[in-house]
Order: sequence, then structure tokens, then C-alpha cells
Amino acid sequence: MAAALIVGVATTAASAGIASTSGAITVISHPTGTLNSNTLESDTTVYAWFERSIKNPGSQSLNHTGSGTVNNGGAFGAGRPSPGTETPGFAESYVVHFDQAGSGNATISNASITFDRPIIGVWHTNSGLGNSDGQWAPTNLTYGSFTARPYELGTGSTSDRYSISSDLKTITILNTYTVGNGVDQLRILVNPEPTSMALMGLGLAGLGSLVLRRRRRRHRDAREPPAANA
Repeated sequence: MAAALIVGVATTAASAGIASTSGAITVISHPTGTLNSNTLESDTTVYAWFERSIKNPGSQSLNHTGSGTVNNGGAFGAGRPSPGTETPGFAESYVVHFDQAGSGNATISNASITFDRPIIGVWHTNSGLGNSDGQWAPTNLTYGSFTARPYELGTGSTSDRYSISSDLKTITILNTYTVGNGVDQLRILVNPEPTSMALMGLGLAGLGSLVLRRRRRRHRDAREPPAANA
């Protein structure tokens, strides 16, 4: 029996790091169970969700880093992907997911997500997505069987393309085009949510203050003479 899939509704937690969206993108809490082709379908909506945050996640080999339009661009095309390896101290991941309804074709254009912090990079190939699932997928979500999962980057008006703004905060789906049972997904890695870092800083500051008070108390106690016996 296939594993059940439960799709969450839009929540504050799901969009904690997302400043705004435009076009066909709907932010939801991440699905649970096993996500396969034809289990979260729409011809008019691109779904996006937060996956997880990790402190010191280690080296990340990304399919694209930096700004600009990302398409296949040919061997020397200006829009070709720019892969890179980053080692963030703390990062969060988000998934963009488009699976058309039924067996027809569907195209969605010019839908964007703006984050409140810079994008570190993106996975868009089948191997890039698959290799990063084990680290970034939520513990109660499995990315299952997909006929075609990646953005098969092209250059035409109905080919999969996306762009990242110069400030690295906005990713725009220029086109996402699916055929038959295909699925298009992006995994987006971003810098930590500012309030999370602020809270972490407050926690460290509080710990430092506690240590300092204890040191001062020990120093004071060491300097005071012992009480005289009655």
C-alpha cells in the first residue's frame, strides 16, 4: 500500500523566511509521508515549503550559485548554470514543487519568492536533488518515485528557466513546464532567518553573562576572609 501524503495548509512557520511571493506560488507547510508524482497536483499553482535549518551543515555542492538567469545556454551561453561549493555556518532549505494535473502539459511563468535573507544556492538537477534529500528533507517526508523531477533547463518560452536577483533574495520561475507525469522541483538553500540568529546571539550573550557572574562571585569569595568561629 502506498504511503499516505498529508498536505499542510499555509502557516506562519512554513513562510517564516519568506518575505513575499508573487504569481502562482502558494506557500504551505511541508507535506508528510511519501511525495510521489501525481500526489500534489495543480495546473495553476506552484507549491513551496520550508524543509529544515541546520547549523554547520558542511560542504554543499550546489547546481547554481550567484545571481542571473539560469537556463541551459549552451556550452558557453550567458545564462548557463554556475555551480559552486559553499560551506555555510548555518542554513535553511526550501523546496519549490510543480506537478501538473492529469497527463497533459502545463506551463506556469513569472512566479517569484522573495526571502528576507540571501540565497546561498540552488539544486535543480535530478542528482543534485536526490543527493541532498538525505540531509535536507524533513524527517517525516520522503521524496518518492518521480518520472522526471528536475528542471530540464532550456532557453525557450516554454522551457524550464529561473532567475535570481542581484541581491540574491528573490528567485523567479521564468517558466516551469511539465509533460505527462513529470515533476519540476528546486531546492533552495538560504542564509539563516535573522530572528533565529538574533535569538541565538541573545542566548550566547546570556550564557556569557552567567559565566562572568559566576567568575566574579568565585573571585569575591576567594578574597573574603573566613568567618570567625563563635
